[in-house]
Amino acid sequence: MRIGIFGGTFNPPHLGHRHIVEDFHAQMARIGLPLDKLLIIPTYVPPHKAAPDLASGEDRLLMCNLQLENGPFEVSDIEIKREGASYTWMTLEALHEQYDAPGEPAELYFLMGDDMLLYLPHWVRPEKVLEDAVLVSTIRSHECSVEELKAFAQTTYPDQYAAGRFLFFESEPFPVSSTEIRALVKLAAGIRPDGEADAEAPAKVSQHERHIAEKRLEELLDPNVLQYILERELYQ
Repeated sequence: MRIGIFGGTFNPPHLGHRHIVEDFHAQMARIGLPLDKLLIIPTYVPPHKAAPDLASGEDRLLMCNLQLENGPFEVSDIEIKREGASYTWMTLEALHEQYDAPGEPAELYFLMGDDMLLYLPHWVRPEKVLEDAVLVSTIRSHECSVEELKAFAQTTYPDQYAAGRFLFFESEPFPVSSTEIRALVKLAAGIRPDGEADAEAPAKVSQHERHIAEKRLEELLDPNVLQYILERELYQ
């Protein structure tokens, strides 16, 4: 079984996330490695470390399901259920235990951004990560090229690179972040995000600003996710 993996906080999941996983799914098929399953894995965040605007694990799982229910994807609660530290090597090991068949281990393909690949040497047990999964790095900015990433991987992990434990894709960016979404939700609710109020932008949010924020949210969120956020009054 060939399984793709895409992890993140997803606070909240937005259309940029969907763009990434759909592109990942399509590009794997294009190179002759179609995925049998693509797992979306929200990370666990300990409550004592949670930021004030962090939605609960249950909320983030539900929003991911709402966002991706119509695609070839499956949302996994493996990290949220485990709680505690959720290092990638632990998750990959658990996925092998879950999906390996006798004599036929699952092929895991772990999707990451170009910035995360460059940070790989600072991960906990990066060699174990490369043993359990092929790392698929997507180039989503003009700050780094495929050639530069290949050179980094080949120099830093020459044996794993030679063994084909890296893949590289270029992907058209979808410029949005969960941070932006949370700020827009506040504006739409008439709350000025922290740090935005000053002499030229008073604390009171105008109806015009609220309308612009509402329209922008409709462009960046799945309508089911937006409705969930508003009904639960998340990020306000």
